Amino acid sequence: MSRPTLLLSLFALACADKDAGDDTASFNGELAYDDIGTFGTTDTDNITDEFEFTVADDASSVVVYCGAFGDQMLGALSTLSDPGGATFFDYWNAPSATPFRTTTHDDMVTFMIPNSPDADISGGTWGASVWVMSGFSNLDCKMVSRLGDVGDSVVLDVVFVGVSDYGLDATAAPDDANWQAVEAEIVRQYDSVGLDVSFQYRDFSGSVDTYQVVDVTEDDYGEFNDLLRYGNPNGTRVVSLFMVESISTDEGKTILGKSGGPPGASTIASTSKSGVVAMAADIESDPVLTAKIIGHELGHYLGLWHTTERDGSSHDPLSDTPECTDDGGDGVMNSDDCSSKGADNAMFWTANDTTSSFSSDQGWVMERNPSTR
Repeated sequence: MSRPTLLLSLFALACADKDAGDDTASFNGELAYDDIGTFGTTDTDNITDEFEFTVADDASSVVVYCGAFGDQMLGALSTLSDPGGATFFDYWNAPSATPFRTTTHDDMVTFMIPNSPDADISGGTWGASVWVMSGFSNLDCKMVSRLGDVGDSVVLDVVFVGVSDYGLDATAAPDDANWQAVEAEIVRQYDSVGLDVSFQYRDFSGSVDTYQVVDVTEDDYGEFNDLLRYGNPNGTRVVSLFMVESISTDEGKTILGKSGGPPGASTIASTSKSGVVAMAADIESDPVLTAKIIGHELGHYLGLWHTTERDGSSHDPLSDTPECTDDGGDGVMNSDDCSSKGADNAMFWTANDTTSSFSSDQGWVMERNPSTR
């Protein structure tokens, strides 16, 4: 989940594949990869000069990623202009004026066009600039384009990191009752928008002792980012999901899940945004909750935002997801406050006991992500 709400949110390479062999799989839409160039931030405002990237006429989406500038540094898309030269997005001035949303990221800025059907993509030359919080940075910017058809399925590359105490490894997962309950709930969620989810399994090839419990602090996500750098090692059309024992903070709080997005570095190997992480500690007592967390974080990776943020001050850019505002004035939008205003949506900021699903517009965004097949 995004950093402002993360701490309070609910939420070797031997493979045992299931329904996910890349050598024989057929895909909807083609992918194209482009190196946009290297751009430096200025000394005065820490923003790059505007750089250009070209969107193909038949592109259904593009994901642009610029970095790396370090795990303890924040960056963001500053401005975005469309092929006609008009301002499509301005982070500093009326950012909600366009049906588009982005946020700050550490180490690598990522953004996806479109992330709403109300601001569809246009072929031609776009312009962008990127801000980094301090100092001079050289940013390598690249892009992946989805050309042609949209997807109707997604493969989760499930990586088990020291969770054998919960009965989970690449060999046991296909027959483990708790894990199969998790899979069934994820499949149900995504079936609500016509996306088929399948799973492949592998055991972690790195240091299990280091990443079994992922430690993060509010200003250093280095260990989390390092784990994601093991993601999608072959640069394939999957989303890597790392199942760890827990994600802990320096304040003693537990994070149930965290995504490299929105959006993640779709189909790109070994970056700080190459996957999602979820904890396995609740799988025996509440596999449905575990599934909701995974489904939520996968949604972020595929380009979705919280329908309503924790304080009710901001919402996603989609017109068919309910917005919940802070009518009570307590600064926290809980599930009871929003029971008829989106609390049952899979991308509400916190998990609850309702049966969660996605909206039509959310499905529209996810099926355009380059990771979907």
